[in-house]
Amino acid sequence: MFLLRVTGRCQNAFEWTLRVHYFADNAGLTEAQLRASVHGTADDTCWESGDRILIRLADELHDTATIGDALWDDMRPVITDEAILQLILLAGHYRTNAYISKGLRVPVESRINRPFPVAKVEV
Repeated sequence: MFLLRVTGRCQNAFEWTLRVHYFADNAGLTEAQLRASVHGTADDTCWESGDRILIRLADELHDTATIGDALWDDMRPVITDEAILQLILLAGHYRTNAYISKGLRVPVESRINRPFPVAKVEV
């Protein structure tokens, strides 16, 4: 879920669709969760508490490149320091991947059967 959120927030359709194609069904992710991984928030009802913390982490890293005190306090009882370091490194890697994929305009693989969710248009 964390990497879907990171790639979703970066609007990296190439990487997001590959992750969904290969992992979403086995992970039991719902269509609501897939859409929320791009356009939702940590407060969406489709998430369990563990998912909410990971989404908050992805969002804070994306928005501020840091982890606020409140999120640290919430993560410490459930995520080890080593795991937090790994998550930060993964977020950075996939952010860099987004720069490359989007900057070079790498197209979504033709075999992908689930498109990247576009935002709802308000009428």
